[in-house]
Amino acid sequence: MTPDAAHPPPTDPAEDARLQPVRTQMLAAASAYHNFRLTAADAKSASLMAIAGVGIGFIVQRTAMSADTFADALAALLRHPSLIALFAALAVAMLAQRAVRVKGEDWTSKLVAGAPPEAVADDFLGLDARQLFASWIASQDVLIRIAQRKYRYVNAAMWLLLLGLALAVAGA
Repeated sequence: MTPDAAHPPPTDPAEDARLQPVRTQMLAAASAYHNFRLTAADAKSASLMAIAGVGIGFIVQRTAMSADTFADALAALLRHPSLIALFAALAVAMLAQRAVRVKGEDWTSKLVAGAPPEAVADDFLGLDARQLFASWIASQDVLIRIAQRKYRYVNAAMWLLLLGLALAVAGA
């Protein structure tokens, strides 16, 4: 939490009550947006894994059909740079799928990180409305960092997939 968020300036209670619905709507919209971005990154990485798997299957089937023995097929597969790129794309897309932990001091990050729920509940219930909103804003920062990491993996997997498919089409 930033120092300003930890100790927000005092405000008039009437003004604070008037702004509460606006803050709630803003945070709900921001939270939904970041959650949709995380879901989209997972969907993109799943699609990349499926396409890489199809490419791998196509190359293996084509190579196995043209080989006389299993040893010949295995030797031919090991010489395919397109397979290396496609397996790398598959591995990087799997990294995008896994849960990413980012350190955060807000109550939601503590709960996700495995802190005892009772301790988190005591912290949560001890917060007034302004501190609770400041904590929610800090959790949005954690979601942004997770989405950035996921999209880095997805973009790398996409380029590896394109490389592997281009090599496969070129016959390498």
